[in-house]
Amino acid sequence: MGVVYRIPSLLPDLGDAVTIATASISLSALRVAILDNAGQFAYADSATVSHAYRVAGILPYAISQGSEGIAQRLGEIADASWNWIRGSPIYLGNNGQLTQTPPTTGFLLIVAQPVNTTTINLLPPAPILFGA
Repeated sequence: MGVVYRIPSLLPDLGDAVTIATASISLSALRVAILDNAGQFAYADSATVSHAYRVAGILPYAISQGSEGIAQRLGEIADASWNWIRGSPIYLGNNGQLTQTPPTTGFLLIVAQPVNTTTINLLPPAPILFGA
């Protein structure tokens, strides 16, 4: 089965490997994005509970404001600057950042598992809301 491309919706189908949308602001690579109310990419944030079920994926490349780009939802992403600890999950942090420190407010979302220090394997989103 190849990569699936589709027109973005506000709540992406979990079966899609890639979500395509326009950036609402200029976005950096290797951050987690949501689809905002206009169906555009914006940074996800674990402190914002309304983002819990809107995660579109991780941006493999930077996207300029108003330009179309992709968010990857499944598969592997590698970056030579990473130094992940194997066996420890990777969470959504603040402002789309990836972190191995779990958040304590908002919601918890494991987005990936390290394959090695520079490669991660993306996981389907399954957020856990604090206090829910």
